[in-house]
Order: sequence, then C-alpha cells, then structure tokens
Amino acid sequence: MNSTDRRDGGAFALTAVFISAAGFAACITAVYLAMRDLMINSGGACASGGPYQINPGQTCEGGQVALLMGGIFVGLVFAGLLVAASSWYGGARLAGVALLAWAALFGALGYNFIELGLNPPPNMSGAGGWIISGVVFWLMALGGLIPGLMAVGSYFRSSAEGKADEPIFDSPIVRANVHFERNMPGDPAFGQSDPTVIAGLADQTPERAQERQVGADEGFIDPVTGERIGGDDG
Repeated sequence: MNSTDRRDGGAFALTAVFISAAGFAACITAVYLAMRDLMINSGGACASGGPYQINPGQTCEGGQVALLMGGIFVGLVFAGLLVAASSWYGGARLAGVALLAWAALFGALGYNFIELGLNPPPNMSGAGGWIISGVVFWLMALGGLIPGLMAVGSYFRSSAEGKADEPIFDSPIVRANVHFERNMPGDPAFGQSDPTVIAGLADQTPERAQERQVGADEGFIDPVTGERIGGDDG
C-alpha cells in the first residue's frame, strides 16, 4: 500500500487541512496582536469591573479581551481539527503537525516578550522579566519544533520513496505468556468445534485409572536411577 492509497479522504482531507491551518494561523495572529497591544499600552496587565478603583491606564479594552480569549479557545479547536485532518490525509505520521502548532504558538508569543523586553514601551522602566519569559517560551517552542519537523519530514521522505507506513512498534507491547497447544476440544484443528459437544464433554466425569497395589515383596523401579527399590532385593 503506497502513500496515495493511505489518503482515504483525498481532496476533502487536504481541503480540511488547509482550512484548519488557516484558522489556527488567524487565531495565533489574534492572540499575538492582542498580547502586544496589552503589553505596550497597559504594561502587560489590565483589569475591569469589581469593587476596586482601577488605574485609567490599566483598564481592559473589549477588543483585547475578545481577541485574547477568543483566539485561545478557538485556536485550540482549530488545532484539534488540523491534527485530525492531517492524520486523515496522511496517516499517523502527519499528526506531528500538533508539535509544529505548539512551536508556532510559543514562538510567536515568545517573540513579543523578547522584542518588547529589549525595546520596552515608554511607560516601562524595566522589562527584564519579559526577556526571561521570552527565552522560556522559545525553549518550549524549540521542544516542539525539532520533533515536529522530524515527524513531518519522515512522512514526506516515505511518500517520495513510495514506502508504506510502518508500525510504531515492531512487536506487541504486551504479549501473553501462555503456551497454546492446538490439541484441545473446540479447536478446529483438533476436529471438534461444536460448542454443544464441548459442553457435553465438560459434564462427563473423567475415568479414573485403576490403582495398582504394590506388595511388600514387589518393590518398584526408580524412574530416575532405574534401580529397583524394595521387594526381595530391597
């Protein structure tokens, strides 16, 4: 089975991939812009409502909240659709796009932290915490970027070479440690597969072999050494 045969969805799956990828990119852009506007105009924090007096410069705007919250939750939906559509189109290997989506999100937000940390807005006296946060975000993005590229690259290499998908594990993870013998009633190879007959066999009382009485003068043969024990010679 080649890579073309694995694409059960064909054009529909590929269309779903592009639509979900575009939706996820739009959500990342919305979160990026709202975060940047919040950092520049409000120092990265805002509040609204409640019993407390809020600094006029720290009041949350409706557009910021809508872009941040909507971009995050809708972005998660599009990310799930992207992974599902990619797996539908190209198999399990293309599920690695989830790692690329992770890297894109934290890479974009990390850039905001680092760029505004190095060039803070006029209302900020110091932004060392933003730089640290940006480095952490970029490290998190790198942790998804490298394995994601490896997974997706492996898919395209296999597709170019016409290789079929290989199982993730060459052997079963769990294997029963039971010795099976094909000589039991009910096994077709044994010649008896009728469950009613098997049930009848189960109800029968097995015949008991006659007990052999060994006299004091007879003795017996040791099965290990072959020596006669007891009897006249014992």
